[in-house]
Amino acid sequence: MAAGADVTGWKTGDAVTFDSTVYCGQCYFCRHGQINLCDHRRVLGVSCEAYRQHGAMADYVAVPQHILYRLPAGLGFERAAMVEALSVAFHSVQRTPLALDSTAVVMGTGMIGLLIVQVLRYAGCRRIIAVDLDARRLELARQLGADQVLKSDADDVIAEVMRATDQRGADAAFEVVGIRQR
Repeated sequence: MAAGADVTGWKTGDAVTFDSTVYCGQCYFCRHGQINLCDHRRVLGVSCEAYRQHGAMADYVAVPQHILYRLPAGLGFERAAMVEALSVAFHSVQRTPLALDSTAVVMGTGMIGLLIVQVLRYAGCRRIIAVDLDARRLELARQLGADQVLKSDADDVIAEVMRATDQRGADAAFEVVGIRQR
């Protein structure tokens, strides 16, 4: 890391990560802890065009110091790269009321979906059903903790979920497909 002339509390060489949401800190939403709704937000990397801030895949990127977080000593960059994605999975599961005997459906087994499968297993979810179009991802979901996998273009997902839950349906569903709606 290199620090600009007005940066305080950080020095060149610090190992850092940053929040992908660049927020102003001054608007109504920022003052109320809802930085994801900031009137002036920009998101580094993957985001809709209205908020996209290019640069996340560049060799170097400049960000405001208020979105920086110091990496703990000994945490390698390879593991640090997973912090944001794993945080999304933990946050999603933590916000969802689940009992130890719950059944959850995870729609989408990309990186975030696979992490959610693992976090659900860690949280004690009794039955996890993963749904995707990609058979290879579904196999990985099974290896990482899904009890049942359904291929959405081949299986009747609703009927299979109802069958697996004695016709009551899942206790929670996580939509992590990541495709833009048209």
